[in-house]
Amino acid sequence: MSRRPVASNTGTNKKEERKNKRLMEQKRKEEEERLRREEEERIKREEEEERKRKEEAERIRREKELKRQAEEKARIGAEKFEYLRTLEPKIKKKCRECAEQLAQEEDWKRFVECNNLPKINDRVDMNNFISYWIDNDNIDKDSDYRNLNDDFIHIKEGVETIKQLEYAYLEAKVSGDEEKKEYFKHYIDKISECITETIDDATAHIMQYFDKYLSKDNDQFVKQDQTMKYGIWTNISKNLIRYVEYQPIKISVELAIKGMGFQEIAVRAVQIDHDIFSYTSFKPQNLVVLGGIILIDILYIPPMVHVTDEWKIRQVTDLAYRVKRKPYTQVVDNQEVDGPPAKVQITLPSDLIIRNEKPSVAWWNEKEKCWSKDGISGSKFENEEKVISFLTTHLTCPLAIVYENTFDTDFGRWFVTPLYQAGKGFSVLYIEPKKQEDSLAEIDEIYILIHNGKCKLLSPTRKEIAHIVNCWLGPVELLREMAKSGINLIFEGIETKSEEKDMKLEELERNAYEGLSLISSMCTITNSKLNSHPSIGKDLALARISKNLTDPLTVKDMKDKDEIDLAFIKNNINCSFEETDKWDLMVFHPDKCSFLKPTEPTISEESNGTEIIPLQIPEGLQTHLNAFIALQDKYQDYSKVQKMLEASNMLTLDSVKKLLLLIRPLSF
Repeated sequence: MSRRPVASNTGTNKKEERKNKRLMEQKRKEEEERLRREEEERIKREEEEERKRKEEAERIRREKELKRQAEEKARIGAEKFEYLRTLEPKIKKKCRECAEQLAQEEDWKRFVECNNLPKINDRVDMNNFISYWIDNDNIDKDSDYRNLNDDFIHIKEGVETIKQLEYAYLEAKVSGDEEKKEYFKHYIDKISECITETIDDATAHIMQYFDKYLSKDNDQFVKQDQTMKYGIWTNISKNLIRYVEYQPIKISVELAIKGMGFQEIAVRAVQIDHDIFSYTSFKPQNLVVLGGIILIDILYIPPMVHVTDEWKIRQVTDLAYRVKRKPYTQVVDNQEVDGPPAKVQITLPSDLIIRNEKPSVAWWNEKEKCWSKDGISGSKFENEEKVISFLTTHLTCPLAIVYENTFDTDFGRWFVTPLYQAGKGFSVLYIEPKKQEDSLAEIDEIYILIHNGKCKLLSPTRKEIAHIVNCWLGPVELLREMAKSGINLIFEGIETKSEEKDMKLEELERNAYEGLSLISSMCTITNSKLNSHPSIGKDLALARISKNLTDPLTVKDMKDKDEIDLAFIKNNINCSFEETDKWDLMVFHPDKCSFLKPTEPTISEESNGTEIIPLQIPEGLQTHLNAFIALQDKYQDYSKVQKMLEASNMLTLDSVKKLLLLIRPLSF
C-alpha cells in the first residue's frame, strides 16, 4: 500500500509571517500617523492658543498704549493751553517791552546820526522811501544833468536797507510769521529792483554823454565808494585791445569774441559789496554768496556826439533813457551760438575768508531764482593778493563768489551756558567747527557772547572778520555777516545735510529750541553723542542738560558787558562734559519731550538684532510739552523754577532761541 505524501507547512508559515509583519508595520505606521496627527493638532492648538494669547496681550497692550497716548495727549494739550494762556503771553510781553526800549534807543541813535534809512516795519515810510527814489530817478532821466553822487548815495542806502530787511526776514522765517516774511521779501524785491534800475539809468546817461565822462587815456569812466565800484569802457579810440582793465577798481574782463574790440559796444563792470538777489527768492539757496556780487554787461551804445566848430549835435534815442544789453553770442557757420568763455579777474575785499584753494563762482539764474555754477570754470585764486580769476560764458547776469551752504555742517561739540560769573543775563554759545581736510578751511572754535538781545563774536579772531569780532550785533545780523565773510552757521531751510542722515523735523526743532531757550539761563545745554546714532531718526533728537542749576535770582551784576573777553569766558566755563553723572539726558519728539534714564546703545529682542538707543523715562517722571515744563516736573518745585525764569533776561533768552533756530544744532 503506497503512502500519501505529507504537505509541507514551511511555505505557509512564511507567508503568514510576512502577512503578519505587513499588518504590524501597517498598524505601526497608522499608530505613528495617528500620533503625528495628534501632535500636529496639539501643536496647532498650542500655537492657536499662543496666537490668541499674544493677540489678546497685544490688544490689551494697544488699548493701554492708546489710553496712555490719549491721556498723554490730553495732558500735554492741557499744558499747551495753560502755557499759551499764561506763560507765553508774559514772556512775549516782557520781550516786547524790552525790545521797544531798545528800539527807542536805536531811533534816537539814528536821529543823532542823521540816518536817512527808512523804518523797515513802517509800510508808509518804506513806500515813501521807494517813491522818492523812483521819482528822483525819473526826473534825472529827463534832464541833461544827472548827479551820479546822488545815485551812489541812493544805492548805498538801498543796500543798507536790504540788509536790515534780510535780518528781519530771517527773524520772521524762524518765528514762522508768514505774513511778515511776505512783507519783508516784497520790499527786498522792490529795493533790489531800484538798485539795478538806478545803475542802468545812470549808465544810460553816462553813455549818452560819453564825451563828458570818458577818460581820453583809456576810454573808461570809473567811480567807487564803500558800497559800489563802477567801471564802463567803450572803444571810442578804436584801439585793438584784448582785455578791459579797470585799474582803480581792480577788475579785468577779456574780450573773448574775435573782433569784439572793434564793435560799437560798451563793457560795464559793477561790484556791490552785498548780495542783493538771494533773498528775492523764497527758495533756500544751496550756495552762500561770499562778499557781494559782480555785474558784467555788454551794452549797445547810443550814437556818438557830432562835434562842429561851435556845436555838439547829440542824437536822442531810446538808449538815452534805458540801456540795452547785447547777448554774449557769436555767429559760426551762419548760426548764432554762445560766445567762448571769457576770462574775468577780480580783486576781492580783504574782509573775506577764502577757505578753498579754488573758490567757486556762480551766476544768478533769474528765471529759477537761484545761483548756478554751470558755464563757469578755471577758477584760480592768489591768496596773498586776494585775486580770483575764472572763465565764464555768463557776461549778462550777476556773478558771485560762492560756497556750499553745508560747508560748516557736522560740527563737533556745542553748548549754550549761562555766564553767571559776569552777571545776570549773560550766556555763551560755543561751537566746535568740523575738521576740514584743507588747511585754508580750518577755523578756530566759535564763541558768541549773548546779552540783552545782542551778540558778540569773540572767536575766531581772524583779521578778515575784524569788522564783526567784538561788535554787539543782533543774533540774525551776526550770523548773516559771518556767512557773508565765509563762516556760514545759518542752516535754516536746509532739508538734508548729507546722504546718510536727514536734518531733524522742523516742528521738532522749533519746539525743542523754544523750551531749551527758556531754561538756558538756569543750566548748560550741550550735545549728546547718542543723537547721531542711526536709530535716532529725524523725528527724534537727544541733548544733555546739566543737573546743576543756576538761580538767576541769586546772580549779581559783576562785569561791564564790554569788559568780558575770551580769556574771561574760558577761565570761568568748566562744564565737565565727560562726567556723565553731572548730566541728564533729554529726548525731543515733534510735540513733546522728556528726561531719560542714562543709556547706551543695546541690542534687544524687539530690535531684531539691530542696535538701538533705549528711551526709558525715569520713574516718577513723564513726557511734557517742552523742556521748561519737564524741568519743573523733575525738580517738583513749579513756583521756584517759574520765578527763576521770570528773573531771567528775556531778550537774552530770545537771542538764544533765534541762534538755535538758525543754527539747528540738534541736527548734528
